[in-house]
Amino acid sequence: MLDTAVDLTLGDSPNPYKGYYLLRHNYEETDQSVTYSDYVLRLFKKGAGVEYRHRVHETVEETLDDVEGKYGKLTTIPISHYLFEREPAYLETKRDLYVTALLKDIEENPGDAGRYDFLGCEYARVGKFDDAERAFRKFLELRPDDPGGLESLSMVIGLMGRESIK
Repeated sequence: MLDTAVDLTLGDSPNPYKGYYLLRHNYEETDQSVTYSDYVLRLFKKGAGVEYRHRVHETVEETLDDVEGKYGKLTTIPISHYLFEREPAYLETKRDLYVTALLKDIEENPGDAGRYDFLGCEYARVGKFDDAERAFRKFLELRPDDPGGLESLSMVIGLMGRESIK
């Protein structure tokens, strides 16, 4: 199926898709079991103005949104993304850098919901659940009823020992 998507993109036939989200399995530990899965835009038409943006967790969606066409999903060939934990000092520095970069992105563009989603994840990873809750609530304010945002907020609320989102 991936070959078909690439062929259509490179072939002479008009392709209604400007990009494809690929299924990604994330492995956070060395036991080789999937921690969680999500979709990431990894196959897309290159063109004038299509570029990656942001300091961390770079994306092309904002610039690709201006290109005519629609997005598709491919699930038959998942991407494996390994996030094995490293030394604590390395992880602490990395998380601090990510949070700082995300806060700068938000300062420059406070309406970018995706930055709040990533910020909530980074806060949750280091146990800053109050900060994570605020970030996920802001994400949902910008993208009401987003299933991923609702799931993330519910998870953080549960980790805080509360039973409902309220």
